[in-house]
Amino acid sequence: MNEEIEVEVMNADYQRNGVGGEGFYAVLIRCDNESLLATISYKDDGETFDDCSCKVVDPLDLTSHYRGDRIGMALIPKLSKYLKEHDK
Repeated sequence: MNEEIEVEVMNADYQRNGVGGEGFYAVLIRCDNESLLATISYKDDGETFDDCSCKVVDPLDLTSHYRGDRIGMALIPKLSKYLKEHDK
């Protein structure tokens, strides 16, 4: 059985590691009533988010484990909408 994951984007911003580093989005999300930090990057086409690149941590409990790929699938449409609404 595949549970529906509910994700709410609280804030997001584009980041890049150094001048030549691969860019990604750092995203503060609410998921299952927890505040989590997610990162996600684009596929090689530069236009489509890569759900497999999604990493998720609880910044207050680094021992917690999350399925970034599953959260990524729920995050992508919400993040795309958030970025469009906030001109990012």
